[in-house]
Amino acid sequence: MRHGLTIPEILVVLSVTGSLAAAVTVGIGQSDASKTEAVGVHLVELTQSVEEFIDDTGRRPRHLGELIDSRIITIDDTKDPWGRTFSYQPLTDEGEDFIICSRGVDGHLKTGDDICGDAD
Repeated sequence: MRHGLTIPEILVVLSVTGSLAAAVTVGIGQSDASKTEAVGVHLVELTQSVEEFIDDTGRRPRHLGELIDSRIITIDDTKDPWGRTFSYQPLTDEGEDFIICSRGVDGHLKTGDDICGDAD
């Protein structure tokens, strides 16, 4: 009766475990890269929706909820690909300037991975 694993068996287990870990890591990276690309498209759509609200009402929305209330967008449209709500910030007290941001991969605003679009 033998107990434990031989060195070749341990090496096989380590190889399989390493391969699985590498595959999962690559899959996660590709997922974030594709989500980052999707944010750009979504930012353009949200910017157009804000501009539509401005055209309809003559004023800038105070928050994205006003676009939902006006039936210009749905609540799902306010979420980035990671499922977090986009940040909407007017840039001035008056006028049409605003910025919309995704918190990016790390989920925090004002970090290097934020993805933002603003009114032209």
